[in-house]
Amino acid sequence: MPDDTTNTCRCEYCKTPFPTTDRLALHQGVEHEAQLTADERAAFEDAYDAEQEALGLFRLKALLALVLVYFGFLMVYGFVT
Repeated sequence: MPDDTTNTCRCEYCKTPFPTTDRLALHQGVEHEAQLTADERAAFEDAYDAEQEALGLFRLKALLALVLVYFGFLMVYGFVT
């Protein structure tokens, strides 16, 4: 639930504050799995899927950056020697 005074969401179970409802849903799904309602479980699954998609995209970008850096150094080495 959003906290009126600080624009944060607080966990109903342990009162820990979170900046977004997605982060709250992820926390509740990991830390309070046994106590979740059906709506909270669905919110956790949606947030988890979105997080996995974002992580996959980040990994792909990181791999591309590493490949470009590697071939950049390879080209520099080829011109220097």
